[in-house]
Amino acid sequence: MNLNIIYDHGIFAKIRLWGLKGVWNYLLGYLPNHWRRWRLKRFFLDNVRRYPMQSMRGITLIAGFTTRGSLNKVMRDFAYSLRDAGIPFQTFNIDTAMDVPQEDVDGILTPIKDFRLLRYSRIVTMVDNPLPKEIALKPSTVFFWEFDSGIRRAYPGLFSCHSVIGMSDFNVDYFRRELPLEGKVYKILYPFRSVNVDKGACARIRVRYGMSSTDFIVFFNFDFRSSMQRKNPDGLLKAFASAFRDVPSAKLVLKTSGTRRYPERLAELVALAEKLGVGDRLLCIDSYLPQDDIYALTAACDVYISLHRGEGFGLGIAEAMSLGKPVVVTDWSAPKEFCNETNAIMVPCALTRPPPEIIDHAYYVDVERWAEPDIAVAASALKRLYENPLLRSTLGLKARESIKLQFSIAAFGKKVEEFLDAGVDVGHSTCCN
Repeated sequence: MNLNIIYDHGIFAKIRLWGLKGVWNYLLGYLPNHWRRWRLKRFFLDNVRRYPMQSMRGITLIAGFTTRGSLNKVMRDFAYSLRDAGIPFQTFNIDTAMDVPQEDVDGILTPIKDFRLLRYSRIVTMVDNPLPKEIALKPSTVFFWEFDSGIRRAYPGLFSCHSVIGMSDFNVDYFRRELPLEGKVYKILYPFRSVNVDKGACARIRVRYGMSSTDFIVFFNFDFRSSMQRKNPDGLLKAFASAFRDVPSAKLVLKTSGTRRYPERLAELVALAEKLGVGDRLLCIDSYLPQDDIYALTAACDVYISLHRGEGFGLGIAEAMSLGKPVVVTDWSAPKEFCNETNAIMVPCALTRPPPEIIDHAYYVDVERWAEPDIAVAASALKRLYENPLLRSTLGLKARESIKLQFSIAAFGKKVEEFLDAGVDVGHSTCCN
């Protein structure tokens, strides 16, 4: 597939890419979306006319809070962390669907009747900013990127943003190098929320998925839609097979998403496991799981491993560490914000140019380098952890304590206060006078 065609937005390009049926489905989706954006525009304009600026210190979050997606979860956690830190905020939910459990949004959604666009001094949005240009507001955009190159072609709209929020030094440093001089880049600590799972939940999740109490579980959680090549489950399988070919009690558990869209990628992964001789010890869980079950599954594992080629944060890694799990991680990109030689096993890597023929995500066509983790070192790390329960316990304890300290609500609140001190997004608008 020629991924460059993704950037040709003409109707003939769409026909070549999708066929007539695909174009028809696109148009069916375009019209309701266009109507929804028009309604949002009218709502915001009317809200500004009816309620004059109050300009209180605080944050307005405008995002999709009730649908699945990694950035959607970040924005939900952002709201919860603002609440826990005692920082005034309100939310505006741009989603029309509700496909997360109600408990995921309890207490953070502002009723429409109470929402005032000009209430607080700062506005924070996702990449798709729905605010009409007629209102002279300059919101900040939360953004993540997995590499240190390639963003210009992938997200050209990012360069027209007034300011961007990065949540790792890796991202902030790159954004400051790449974005125009007039674009501001702020650092806000990732709104990580520590979790606790009781032993009973771990035992139940093991029983549910056929894992015995004596099995040694290696775990990884990823989405096929986030690029299989970037997440690198192939490398993980090779490391697992090398470490445990003759250890029948060792099992590799993958919590995946996105196989309905990419069934061939799961088939390739299963075929590789069979070829490596570990197909009977690979468990792929692709059904939707509530967040508490994800935490329980993570807590039930013995080791969490991520041999990624690039990460914008690494939430699965941080969650495993907060649950006291030892982690094996590629020594590059954003996870180095919280992973080091004292609290994780860092896998050395070579930074290489991605071969064009294996790039599986249109946004990555201009990426100049990514990480190739050393599979032999990763396999050796897994074997050491299997053979040394004390090492697992010690590393897991250090991991949990470091996450607890680094991502405390106090540390998060301090960064948000610095962001609030740095400027004001809500200015006087003449569009409604």
